[in-house]
Amino acid sequence: MNVTVIIAVFNSEDTIIHCLDSLAEQSINREDFEVICVDDGSTDSTSKLLKEYNHILNYKVVRHENNGPAFSRNKGAQLAEGKIILFTDADCILDGNWIIEMIEPFKNESITGVQGSYRTKQKKLIALFDQIDMESRYKKLKKNDYIDSIATYSAAYRRDTFLKYGGFNTNYKQASGEDFELSFLLSKEGHKLIFSENAICYHKHPDSIIKYLKTKFSRGYWRTLLYKNFKNKIYNDTYTSLLLKLQYLSITLFFISTVLVLFNFISKTVPIVCVTLFILLQIPFFIFALKKNIKVAFLSFPIVTFRSIFFLSGMLLGVTHVIMGKLK
Repeated sequence: MNVTVIIAVFNSEDTIIHCLDSLAEQSINREDFEVICVDDGSTDSTSKLLKEYNHILNYKVVRHENNGPAFSRNKGAQLAEGKIILFTDADCILDGNWIIEMIEPFKNESITGVQGSYRTKQKKLIALFDQIDMESRYKKLKKNDYIDSIATYSAAYRRDTFLKYGGFNTNYKQASGEDFELSFLLSKEGHKLIFSENAICYHKHPDSIIKYLKTKFSRGYWRTLLYKNFKNKIYNDTYTSLLLKLQYLSITLFFISTVLVLFNFISKTVPIVCVTLFILLQIPFFIFALKKNIKVAFLSFPIVTFRSIFFLSGMLLGVTHVIMGKLK
């Protein structure tokens, strides 16, 4: 067995069969890969669906009590027979050449990890914004020979290296940061990670503003733990643009300066300068989005504003929990 695909599954009755069907239709020889589904204590009909599925030649199902996706993925890696392990999510549909495109870079013995890419078939504006935002990040990834950020919706590692470094940090109880922490560590240790744009998976982004902002709040919360463990990544990584980090900084300074103005500690022009800078920093993404979808481009200004507020609110809660010892 050369390749193992690992899927952490939790209450995914609406999506998991579509994901498995896309794996059953891969262009690679079906004898050359296995699929391991790790059921993280699902309470809906997911467990039944997984047990009944029989369209993949080499297929295993493992179930345990709910411990989070990091634990589930590590369990799958421990059971894997493949020398190369691939990760995807239960709500992803893989392109027919996904496995081949993900494993192709490993022909170079110096490569340790591979990041694939997202696509979406959704039409709602929030989902399209999320996709275009993702594509702007891919633009940054492609500028680097090697990357330091790999997300598990489409990830691949050499199994021996993955296990050597202990896999994903199980202190992350949600899927939001454990994947980047591992890739940050591997990159720091000198391992070569690359971006494979043609390794495509189709994914459903949040399609309402409420779902999207809840996701960003959660990302902000767990990003606190990530930055606690890798402080240097606060300033620079291959996935997050400097403009985005400056947006977070400028809007933070806006809120702080607004409070200080209320107590007459600083000039009223300071928060005006901060919010002006925040808006100006959004222009490059606006131009990028304008080439993709005009409606999304103009909608990006309010979305980015609320995204920043919710992400930073999540980080504030995360920092509070780190100080209180609740987040380690």
